[in-house]
Amino acid sequence: MAGSLKQWQNSVIRNGIMRYRENLQNYYIQNKSVVETASGTAFSLLSPPLGSPAARRRVRRIMDDMTVATNGGNSSPTMKWVGRTPHFVTIAVTYRCQCDCAHCSAYIYRRQVEQAHSQLSTAEMKSVIQDALALGSTCIILTGGEPLLMKNIRELIEVVPRSEGIVTIFTNGECLSKPLVRELKDAGLFGVFVSLDYPDAERHDTNRKRPGLFEKAVSGIRLC
Repeated sequence: MAGSLKQWQNSVIRNGIMRYRENLQNYYIQNKSVVETASGTAFSLLSPPLGSPAARRRVRRIMDDMTVATNGGNSSPTMKWVGRTPHFVTIAVTYRCQCDCAHCSAYIYRRQVEQAHSQLSTAEMKSVIQDALALGSTCIILTGGEPLLMKNIRELIEVVPRSEGIVTIFTNGECLSKPLVRELKDAGLFGVFVSLDYPDAERHDTNRKRPGLFEKAVSGIRLC
């Protein structure tokens, strides 16, 4: 494509990508802890590590969103700043949960799904993830309810090739036992967000109506 664009257009693209990387570094990396992985520098649980194939894939999609080349007839190559790639996709894989949080709407949806028998099968959810990847997504976020109550959660993680994207889970932390943490990592899970409503165990457990949840969540974080 570069050969069909004018010099100023190539400059705009190059400068835009440079600013994108600088913004990532300024926002995420400066004064913030990072983790060096085999794939690159991990600075966020929602973005592939810098330097990884998945991160390069995201940058290519950003460039594609920025640039539309038109070569037919007398038309000159044009640029449109109308990106449409869904870089992040959040999927509620289940509405089941051990908790009854004051702020959560999963209970309402759970009743609707149970009454309508509309829960997606594992195969259907895998297809949704594959469709999201085909659209250019580089971060698949699995949530719920409590996603770790889904027996086939490993299959959903394994659907995403590490060269194309990362998978992150939002969880209340209760199920994060040592064997499960190992299984999730082996499946390719990139990150885990554990919800803590309060730094005080009693307030947290009261808000979630689940005695002992705070300590289990903290233990799960340590295991991760």
